[in-house]
Amino acid sequence: MNPATLEALLDGLPRQTVAVLGDFCLDRYMVIDPGIVERSLETGLPVKGVTAVRNSPGGAGAVSANLAALGVGRVIPVGLVGGDGEGFELLRLLGRMGLDLGCLRQSDSRLTPTYLKPVVAEPGGGERELGRLDIRSREALGAGEERVLLADLAAAAEGAGALVVSDYLEAGVVTPVMRQAVADLARRWPAKPVLVDSRHHLGGFPGCSLKPNAREFAELVGRGEKVSGTFCAQHPEGPSRQKVPDTFSPLEELAGQARAAAARAGRPIFITLGARGVLAAAAGQSWHLPAFPQRGPIDPVGAGDSVLAALAAALAAGAAVPDAALLAVLVASLTVEQLGTTGTAGPASVRRRFAQYAREFPELAGP
Repeated sequence: MNPATLEALLDGLPRQTVAVLGDFCLDRYMVIDPGIVERSLETGLPVKGVTAVRNSPGGAGAVSANLAALGVGRVIPVGLVGGDGEGFELLRLLGRMGLDLGCLRQSDSRLTPTYLKPVVAEPGGGERELGRLDIRSREALGAGEERVLLADLAAAAEGAGALVVSDYLEAGVVTPVMRQAVADLARRWPAKPVLVDSRHHLGGFPGCSLKPNAREFAELVGRGEKVSGTFCAQHPEGPSRQKVPDTFSPLEELAGQARAAAARAGRPIFITLGARGVLAAAAGQSWHLPAFPQRGPIDPVGAGDSVLAALAAALAAGAAVPDAALLAVLVASLTVEQLGTTGTAGPASVRRRFAQYAREFPELAGP
């Protein structure tokens, strides 16, 4: 990719439409002041004084937010939120971003998936996260709501330049029937990007582009023990303050497996490697796009969602596979620098990061 290619890609995003199917979640950070020392008058138990609350979209919501931030002209979420306060707040946040919310329906029988994250304000600045509280429905989606979502999915995908699936939760909205519908759409539209991120069911989307991390891909190809014992152990998805060396990663073997997986799907595949960047494969070729070297603290929450959004936006705009992977690397490098929130990246930030990346890797981002 060169600057002219990047400009053409970014300039084309406002003309694109992307549909996003998945589990729309709310990330809620509650900032606790440890200097507030109180006890409940009723129970006598200690009280934690929350002095600030930050809400941001998570899961498929974070993917949608990143698409909007990149400048995609129309983003169509397809899913459910609960008829609760968390659902109200999530719809409010997404509505402020200009998303088309006609297919993001409210359900009185479901809870809005919510991650409550208490964080303690440290005296010298910064925050320390405590144990998380997860709110979500644990029962399977009802047949009636499933039928509505199937119709919404078909309508949204018909008019979109790309379809993204963010399959986060067990007992979420992406049921076996919905997975089959996604695979059918991919078969029906071989030229339309259909990109899937699934924590538990990567094998349930035949004929689709996949975005696993290294561990998920290892499980998919049946080599989990070997790959996780070398590659993943040396290159965690968690916070990193420095560039990770190449010594331990079987990149050539992984690239061969990725090319084989892409050939089986008939579509590109993208493997996120944490501090190592992204490995992309398509049509018998593979490309390794190194991560931008982070030189400060990072927060990896939502990094995979930002990668998924960047890939979908780029592919919808007709980008070549390695260029889509590089855009994903640039966007993720920006979102992980945003601490204590689910970050996004806009075109201006992407342009600046591209110039910095070109100085680090001139052979990949040349003139």
